[in-house]
Amino acid sequence: MPVRRFTVGLPVGVRTRCELHEPAAPRSAAQPRAVPRSTTLLNATRRSTPRGGAAAPAKAARAKTTRPSTGATGTSGAEPGALGAQLQHLRLVLAHGAGAPMHSDFMQAFAHGLARRGLATVVFNFAYMEQGRRLPDRAPALVEQLRTVAARAMRGLPANGRLLLGGKSMGGRVATMLAAETDAPPCAGLVLLGYPLHRPGTPQELRADHFSRVGVPSLFISGTRDTLAEPALLEKAVLRLGAPAHVHWIEEGDHSLEVPRRSGRTSEQAWEEAMDEIIRFAAGVGGAARGGSKR
Repeated sequence: MPVRRFTVGLPVGVRTRCELHEPAAPRSAAQPRAVPRSTTLLNATRRSTPRGGAAAPAKAARAKTTRPSTGATGTSGAEPGALGAQLQHLRLVLAHGAGAPMHSDFMQAFAHGLARRGLATVVFNFAYMEQGRRLPDRAPALVEQLRTVAARAMRGLPANGRLLLGGKSMGGRVATMLAAETDAPPCAGLVLLGYPLHRPGTPQELRADHFSRVGVPSLFISGTRDTLAEPALLEKAVLRLGAPAHVHWIEEGDHSLEVPRRSGRTSEQAWEEAMDEIIRFAAGVGGAARGGSKR
């Protein structure tokens, strides 16, 4: 996939490296593929019934979950142009987690894999990572750094182009915090990989106070063995969001969506499943944007 490299000056006086992973030109013989039904989860008028059978309040019904079979391997062979009409005007800015930079195996696999599926993806380093420091800056500083990169990532998009914001672990949390700001940049949706809902062993302290101020569709992809997001707590927390949300579970996945050998598949296959889910989500919000949705 083509990779365009550039630098961005961050508010803390550091220039950081960025990469734009772009889709390859689609093959002329590629045929459009229908958007899977799961993209209708973004329709705010659709309602669900929570576990236990009781009717959920209208706002809470916005959250949906999917839990595929442990043998699922995804559809990694999809042509880059298969969902081109929904994806061509979108660009995902994906922020890294606290301990691994944009060139980590995880970040590069997702940037390349999503571009291969037709979704242009920007990865970058926060200032502390670019400077070789171990500890991240405080959350407000990280939010402003992501805001700066997001503004730069808008360049080159068509007039109707829109951004998706997201990240792995801490990067995803920063994306939700930026989306919750009253002056948040235009954003079509959030892609959150291994959202760190709480510290290991302290599920009583949730990082979700700002969720009610998030007004764009959100996709959470989390592992069922993630020690930073107990499944029951995450499913409850997303009900606080101010817009439709979809939680997709990677069976036996950990915080990095890696699975044990006993699962019958590789971690790379689990990542492919996650990428396919991101594409379905992006196609849904992309299609809504083309249809005139304000979300």
